[in-house]
Amino acid sequence: TFIVNTGIAFYNVHKNERGITKYRDLQLNLYGKRDTSDISYQNYHGFYVGNTPQYDYPGNGKYEIRGDVRATLFATSTYYIFNYKKFSYRSAFAFTEQQKKSAGSFLLGGYYTLFGMKADSSLVSSAFAQYFDPKSHIVQGSAQTFGLNAGYIYTLVKNKFYITTSIVPGIGLEQEHYERSDSTTYRSPFNPSGKLSLRLGFGY
Repeated sequence: TFIVNTGIAFYNVHKNERGITKYRDLQLNLYGKRDTSDISYQNYHGFYVGNTPQYDYPGNGKYEIRGDVRATLFATSTYYIFNYKKFSYRSAFAFTEQQKKSAGSFLLGGYYTLFGMKADSSLVSSAFAQYFDPKSHIVQGSAQTFGLNAGYIYTLVKNKFYITTSIVPGIGLEQEHYERSDSTTYRSPFNPSGKLSLRLGFGY
């Protein structure tokens, strides 16, 4: 399956006070009998500071609009299905098979996520500078995580109705890197990180 999401009309109904957000959301799902892969790409351009009213904001309008801020996310994950002879991942999430009896399976796989953001100036603008430490004045940065995950998925079938749920915790490493408005940079070492994936599907 391949999903392309380019936005719907009511997403920008408050554009006069919150600006305009442009985004692209692409998802690719590859579901075989023994393994599955999910790949996604998201790109958002244009944000606003949601809690502007909590500060003494000197600018015009209710919110500070940051049309220069861009955020991008790339993520991929894959699982191996151990009980593929009795359990069907396609049945609940691709609809190309029908699982007639209740069954589950252990899952084992890996994941990788890369998030990046960039702005023309500090995310902490001059209007809010007094409330933040200078080290928080980030202009661009990125964060990546990767690791292994293992869990369980189960499909309950009764009278042609089915419900599928999965719990897959993961453990891995993460690293961050960013640049501040004063041109200083920071790169963290690889630190331990955790992840929890939950999924639910049901139908007839």
